Amino acid sequence: MLRVVQYNIHRFLHPSNSKKSTLNDIVSSLKLLSPDVLALNEMDVTTSPTALNDLSQHLKLPHVEFYGHVRQRYGNAILSKFPLKRVVATQLNGGTSVSFPPGTVKLNGDISKEGETHQIVRGLLVCELKLPSVKVYIGCTHLDHIDIQQRKIQLKHIQEIFQNINETKPIILTGDFNALNREDYTDSQWNVLEKIADENNWNQPSFGDLLQLTSDGFIDSGTINSPTMFTAPTSEPKYRIDYLWTKNSPSIEINCLSHQVDTNISFSDHFPICVDLEFTCKNARL
Repeated sequence: MLRVVQYNIHRFLHPSNSKKSTLNDIVSSLKLLSPDVLALNEMDVTTSPTALNDLSQHLKLPHVEFYGHVRQRYGNAILSKFPLKRVVATQLNGGTSVSFPPGTVKLNGDISKEGETHQIVRGLLVCELKLPSVKVYIGCTHLDHIDIQQRKIQLKHIQEIFQNINETKPIILTGDFNALNREDYTDSQWNVLEKIADENNWNQPSFGDLLQLTSDGFIDSGTINSPTMFTAPTSEPKYRIDYLWTKNSPSIEINCLSHQVDTNISFSDHFPICVDLEFTCKNARL
């Protein structure tokens, strides 16, 4: 069995107090889950320079890969009990362009100017995970949070990457997809999301982008054998936007044994998901 924990850690900063570090609380909480692999979004090596080392040591995950797609400081990370070999680390195509009022201090410390626009860049980190009996590709990503069309562009890019590198190995793809599956929501729950979008002048909630993955053979672990649970925000969960997907190879099948959202770990604006996987080859358990 392989236990994978996926977590958007919000830079290890408390969602209601950006000056409060959550690193120690998160390390202690994740230790109770005993992950074999930990995939992280919003990892910032400037706000939490010791985080990867602390997680590696305390969770006994000695193999670490980090890709900072924003100025080498902010991005996605994968930590593992088993050997990792980086295969792909790249900025994804697409991304919404936004503008800030002149004089706004951006997260990177720059001051926005009149007429300046900023493209929201997203990244993908893919590693080969060498388990005792099988090699697996594992990818960690974080998709555009504003526009479904940009997510479709990014998902197409991810599909193309795996098509180019896949050497008959099974695939695990995890991350904060910022995407919605309409079947996860009742009509009344969906109406709440529409009302929230109206009140905040956001794009209306949309769905369908994840079909690009299901039509390509990817399986959503959250629909296998457990009830769907929302992953964000932790203050009042309304959205399921954190996912783990699997794709079988011609000779190896990935079976999801359990998929859980740990609502006890609320130090970010997301809850972590904890997924147990099993690998089967020619009807034999690996």
